[in-house]
Amino acid sequence: MNIRFKKIGKQYAFDVLDKESKVIYASNLHYFLTPHVQSGYRYAWEACRDAYKLIFKRPYHLFAARDDMTDPIIIDVSAEQMLINHYMNILEGIREQVGGMEDNSKERDYLYKSIKIIEGELNKIIETLTDHKAKKSFRIILSRLQRILKKHFRQEENKEEHKTKNLFASSALLNKTEELLDPHIKKDIMENYAHEICRVIQDKHSGAYYVIDSSCIKVMDENNQCILQVSTNENINIVNIIPCGSLRKIYPFRSCGFYQKYWKPIVEAIGHVVIEDPPVLIVPEAITLPDVPKERADCVIKGWHTKNQEEQPLEISFNNDMWSIAPSKTKMAFANSSKYTEHDYKESIVKCIDAKLDSIYNRTGVVLQVIPHTDIIEIDVDFGRGLGTIRLTEKQVEIISV
Repeated sequence: MNIRFKKIGKQYAFDVLDKESKVIYASNLHYFLTPHVQSGYRYAWEACRDAYKLIFKRPYHLFAARDDMTDPIIIDVSAEQMLINHYMNILEGIREQVGGMEDNSKERDYLYKSIKIIEGELNKIIETLTDHKAKKSFRIILSRLQRILKKHFRQEENKEEHKTKNLFASSALLNKTEELLDPHIKKDIMENYAHEICRVIQDKHSGAYYVIDSSCIKVMDENNQCILQVSTNENINIVNIIPCGSLRKIYPFRSCGFYQKYWKPIVEAIGHVVIEDPPVLIVPEAITLPDVPKERADCVIKGWHTKNQEEQPLEISFNNDMWSIAPSKTKMAFANSSKYTEHDYKESIVKCIDAKLDSIYNRTGVVLQVIPHTDIIEIDVDFGRGLGTIRLTEKQVEIISV
């Protein structure tokens, strides 16, 4: 199956095509048959997300309605009745599959997981329906589905019940070396990354959508051209965020514009990035990534060497509309001498205590940006009241509240 995106007015939608390029599902027409699909999307990546979910996680919707989804919608049949017929078709399909499945097979595991998803969908439909007659029909379908679970998946149901009861019994951490080998877990993580990336750039690229290729996420524009490529390593850590195609012509990778508009917000949204050679992890929640300054500047931030598990300072340099990041040769002297940490300053309210600055002495303002250097920390403070943003050193302020 293939996916085709389309723009209808100011919204986006998608079609699912078979091998012969025949439309078997149109989101703008058949959305009411599938609970997670919308009639229209503000951003193309949201349509992409739901299209992938439909094909790879809930394909039974497509199989159940393959024959009639391409026909015009009949006006004299209510939406509730069409939805009832749709789930009856799904139920019949499940009965056929159960009859031919083998014990301890991948097909059995996949079928069980699909039935549990359908069970959740039916419960959600029953909760939201107001028509009592339609509600009754869906309860009948649900009870028949649950009979199939009890008859053919008793062992799985018992395991599920035991798993739920003991969900919080263990405080053991996730064993990445074993768990991350699971392709399903890796796929879910990659999809979450893709969603965050597209969410960051959606206002600049409303028609952008994503394609996941092994360890790489490609963000495509409305012309199906790649504009952004994000790569991961063997531990599914983000390691590269690279502009491509038309975006690279506007914002080359080393341009300050790319750093400010794409690299920095994407790293902050995902929550980490690994700078390779040597491998140093940056976690924005623990430090503050600097904004592009008005003048040339070198900012030192904390990183963590992923192999020896030691702190490794990194230096981000801004010079003539170019930026670079590399391991710092200088130790972070301010780590021991500063009154506050970078995290303390972030979005805090500070008061100017430098009596030499008459216009802002004893005035309070909001910290907009933290600029760490090798020996001091500078902060940009918005004092408002016509004073605007002023850059100060930590010796000139004290924190009032966070």
